Amino acid sequence: MREDARKAFTLVEMLIVIIVIGILAGLMMISSGSATDKAEETACLNNRKILQKEYGIRRAEGALTNFVLIMDDVLKDQTKGKGKSSSPTFYSISGVCPAHGVVAFALPDITDTSRVTVACTVHSDTLDDTLFVQLSKLLMEASVTISNGSKTDLKSYFNASNRVNDPNATLDSTGPNFGMYFVEYLKNVTGIDLSSYPWQVQRKSTELNDKGNYDYSISWTTQNISNLKDGTWVSVTQYDTETGTTVTGKAQVSTKKVDDKTIKVVDMSNFKPDPH
Repeated sequence: MREDARKAFTLVEMLIVIIVIGILAGLMMISSGSATDKAEETACLNNRKILQKEYGIRRAEGALTNFVLIMDDVLKDQTKGKGKSSSPTFYSISGVCPAHGVVAFALPDITDTSRVTVACTVHSDTLDDTLFVQLSKLLMEASVTISNGSKTDLKSYFNASNRVNDPNATLDSTGPNFGMYFVEYLKNVTGIDLSSYPWQVQRKSTELNDKGNYDYSISWTTQNISNLKDGTWVSVTQYDTETGTTVTGKAQVSTKKVDDKTIKVVDMSNFKPDPH
């Protein structure tokens, strides 16, 4: 009887075995998930390289000189990938990233089709400044229909009676009344869901420029600010529509009240440019 008792597992020993098995299983799941993420990232990078190489080949052949037409031709030979041109210098492709990211091609200069930048909304650490410039230009051209059925654009928004003389007025992507419609507009024209890329439009002056419009500073961040504490510093790219230049730096997250609704915004009043 004693020999049989020594061969049996005690309750404590069984619990220890179960706990160890559970820990090992959890580690295996984490490892498997990491391996999958890495494989998707590698596949996406390879797909982007192929697309960029094909773009270079077609451009070098010289038969096509228009950026959008070259991109359309590149996708003809791809078994997957759906392209969307939202401007003469911006082209987005869905279906080539295994993690459902959108690959964006952009030209810094429409007169030079050799300088193209490529990024994935999931696997690129940052979106190139060129892409933010293109998105900012699309914002400047946007005309959106709001809840009451009327149309508005940036100039009309800042010309509203409660903002026309307010030097601190901003348009925030997180705003419930107007920002959400501009975010939806960008999604429709680019194919990219930019709801996780908060932006803010600031009017540089209440005076119109010589083209009868306002000059703006448009600031973007790739960080999700919805759960960040006020005062948290985030990386920001700021585009100046007057000079056509970008500056990178940091700004703080703050809370803002809009029609009794609290929203998170990037407060550009304390913007700190990165040292050169």
